[in-house]
Amino acid sequence: MRRGLGRGRVLVGLGAGIAIIGCFLPWTYVMGDPGLPSTTENAFAGAGILTFLAAVALLAVILLPYASASGRSVLDRWPSYVLAGGLMLVGTVVQVLQLLPGGALKLMPPLDVLGLYLGIIGTAIVAWGVAEIVSESSAERRAEGPRHMTTFKPRGRK
Repeated sequence: MRRGLGRGRVLVGLGAGIAIIGCFLPWTYVMGDPGLPSTTENAFAGAGILTFLAAVALLAVILLPYASASGRSVLDRWPSYVLAGGLMLVGTVVQVLQLLPGGALKLMPPLDVLGLYLGIIGTAIVAWGVAEIVSESSAERRAEGPRHMTTFKPRGRK
């Protein structure tokens, strides 16, 4: 039986899709001198590739249960989402930090660096979705009740 998508997985899928689109659009824009062309770079020019790979991995984890015959996947658990979401966050932050020293981080006009904005927004939505998945998982564990450890009685020595 397939698990319902739920709010967290929908948010993760939406954020990953937005971030993937943003990875192909310009993250930096440098205007050339008169007579020289302007230069743009997308997420694949630096650590933003990690953002792309993590977003693809998140979409794969969401879709895996639908590709299996049983409707379940071992990877469709909260640790997978936390790991991939964390990698996505690291990739986005490092990419932005790489743009700082050379003065390549330009935030205005927004259409010139639309990929940067979409990458950041997508990563934020993924983080929100991962938090929802973790909270859903902890609520399920609380609903199950406490887990009792099996205690072993020592055998009497003869």
